[in-house]
Amino acid sequence: MGLSAGRLRHRIEVWRKQKVDDGLGGRKVDWVKVSTRWAEVTSQNGREVLLSQAVQGVQFFRITVRFGSGIRDTDQLRYRGTALNVRSVVDPDGMRESQIVQADTESVEALPDG
Repeated sequence: MGLSAGRLRHRIEVWRKQKVDDGLGGRKVDWVKVSTRWAEVTSQNGREVLLSQAVQGVQFFRITVRFGSGIRDTDQLRYRGTALNVRSVVDPDGMRESQIVQADTESVEALPDG
């Protein structure tokens, strides 16, 4: 049984570090939006962690997308204005229909606007 389109009702942006022109004749590494995808986003449990000498809340997400979404475990996602670190991308049943992305808000690098 395939992944029904009705489940994929959330929009996520996929961001990836790439070399871009720095405007001075050189190149720098920066976050670039590479795609926008339909997904099912489920908020999981949260917890508090000690980051940079301060306690911060961390939220975890399970994101379901169609197989072949191009999402890598080195990417970041933006969902409803929140940047998320991708922790893993797996094909849960080996049927090449969907992928499960585990992501969280822990130690997220700032993404550019847009």
